Amino acid sequence: MDKSVKDKLDSILNLDVNNGTEKLTSEQLDRFEGQYGVTVPDEYREFLINYYSCYVREDLYHTMLERSSLTPKDGMEQVDYFYNTEFIKGAESFIAAYGKKVLPIGRTGGDYICIGVQKDDLNKIYHLYHEDREREDGLYLAADSFNGFILGFEYRKPERKYESGKIKLHLSPELMESLEKYRRNKNDTKAEEK
Repeated sequence: MDKSVKDKLDSILNLDVNNGTEKLTSEQLDRFEGQYGVTVPDEYREFLINYYSCYVREDLYHTMLERSSLTPKDGMEQVDYFYNTEFIKGAESFIAAYGKKVLPIGRTGGDYICIGVQKDDLNKIYHLYHEDREREDGLYLAADSFNGFILGFEYRKPERKYESGKIKLHLSPELMESLEKYRRNKNDTKAEEK
C-alpha cells in the first residue's frame, strides 16, 4: 500500500472505534471475484486486506467530481463508514437490486459509496444517491480511483448555525406545569430530608 494512502487512512479513520474483528484475505477476494464475475480493484483490495470495517472521523469531507441535485451546494460529501467483510457479505442482495457495475464500499447517511468492479468503471468511486430522480442508477462520480478518493479527504471546521446564548425554547403550558410540579416535589423532598 502506498505510504501516503496508508498515512491518510490512518488519519481519517477512527481506528479506536471499529465494528470489525476480521479482515478479508486475498484468497477470499479471489473466490468472491470468481463467484460474482467482478474485479476487486487492487487499491481497494489492499484496504480490505489491511483494515477492519471502521468509521470515518467527524468533519472530514471529499469533493464530488459530479453533482446531483442532492449533493450539498459546496460539492462536499461525508462518508460515515467503510466496509470490510460487509463488502462481500452484502454483495448478492446489492447485485440483485443494482446490478454488477459497482459494489458498495461504505455508507453515508442513507446512501452508499461504491467502487467500480467492471472494466469501464474499474476502481472509480461513486456516490449512489438512492433518492436521485435525475439518473436511473443514481450514481455520481466522486473520484477517479480509490486512492485518489482517500487522498482527497479534507477537514472542514463545522459551521455554527446558532449561538448557544440565543436559543429560546417555547414549551407548551402543560409541559411547563409538569416541570414546575416536578421542581416543587423535588424541593419538598429535600426539605423533608433535612
